[in-house]
Amino acid sequence: MSLTRLCRHPLVAVDDTATLADAARLMRTQHVGALVVVNRQEGPHPHVLGLVTDRDLAVEVLARDLPPGQLHVGALVGGAPVVVPAQASLGEAAHAMREAGVRRLLVVNEEHALVGLVSADDLLEAMAGELTELAQALRSGLLRETQERGPLTAAAPPSPPASQAAAAPSPSPTGSTAPRRVVFKPWGTPGMPAPEL
Repeated sequence: MSLTRLCRHPLVAVDDTATLADAARLMRTQHVGALVVVNRQEGPHPHVLGLVTDRDLAVEVLARDLPPGQLHVGALVGGAPVVVPAQASLGEAAHAMREAGVRRLLVVNEEHALVGLVSADDLLEAMAGELTELAQALRSGLLRETQERGPLTAAAPPSPPASQAAAAPSPSPTGSTAPRRVVFKPWGTPGMPAPEL
């Protein structure tokens, strides 16, 4: 499965020179929890610096009582962006998240162009879908076996020789040869011996 199929979140970019307040407003208007931070001053194409998330704004800015209208988005981007190729497996993407300690990955194609964003929730949903398919396959296999093989039937017991037929026990008065059913009675039932102490 290509990771591009999991990239359902729209890519919304913000300049690294934008204020954190601008970034928060952009997240709100675009209904996203992460923005791609770009620098447009290096060459004809925007250069991707990384991601800034709503958690970054809450933990790094609000919790430290920093002025969101004065700080720039680029100040929150640390290190190189965590990137995964679109051909990576779900396991490889999860491994990349674990190694980098992030919840979102940038997905690039063979030309290293940014094609999407995949989150931990996306991976979890895809993995759960694969496990559901496996569970359904197991149920399907059991159903097929039941239909093809049918129920087991016991073979009729062989008839006893004539010499043993006369010695066979006579049937019970009710005409049934089934074994007697054992009934367990609770303590204190009349006629039941008392337990030894």
